[in-house]
Amino acid sequence: MKLTHLLPILLFAKLHFACKKKTISKPDLPPATQTGANTFGCYIDGKAFFASGSLPGIGLNLGTGSYAIFSIRNDSFPKDTSIEIDTRNDDYQDLVLEIRFTEKMVYYDVGNSKVELNCRFYKGDDYFYTDSTHKINLHVTLFLYNSYFSGNIKDDIFAGRFSGTLVNNKGIEIALTDGRFDLSRR
Repeated sequence: MKLTHLLPILLFAKLHFACKKKTISKPDLPPATQTGANTFGCYIDGKAFFASGSLPGIGLNLGTGSYAIFSIRNDSFPKDTSIEIDTRNDDYQDLVLEIRFTEKMVYYDVGNSKVELNCRFYKGDDYFYTDSTHKINLHVTLFLYNSYFSGNIKDDIFAGRFSGTLVNNKGIEIALTDGRFDLSRR
């Protein structure tokens, strides 16, 4: 085959492969575990949000700028028990999930307990939140509240998955997808 015949074929092949759309993979989120690994992650409008770290006793890490903590308040356990997850990523964006059990919490079947769920996301001066039409779906995969019985908060683990939408006061919506957390108070 002459070089003049091969040149158009090579040029076509080069243009064809150079113009192919590259797929961009999303950054990996922390694995969805149930070990008390103190990890938290989700996609916010397709962008990965990570938080991790702990300070013994409350789960706070001031060293990296990123943290994920959870706290339990019980006014009359098992009714009126509240769990709050506070997170911050390395960009100093905060995501807060508040879970309040409005009736008796079914200790071994948290998923069937009556709950109120609120979520807030702070990004600079912008503030997104849940309301009557923008909600978060939560699936608790593990809730060990052993400190209520043993007094040792290091035994507590709270793990699960979540997704939903939030809105700001301008009506702009953001989507939280593929959320997962595995938190302890170690």
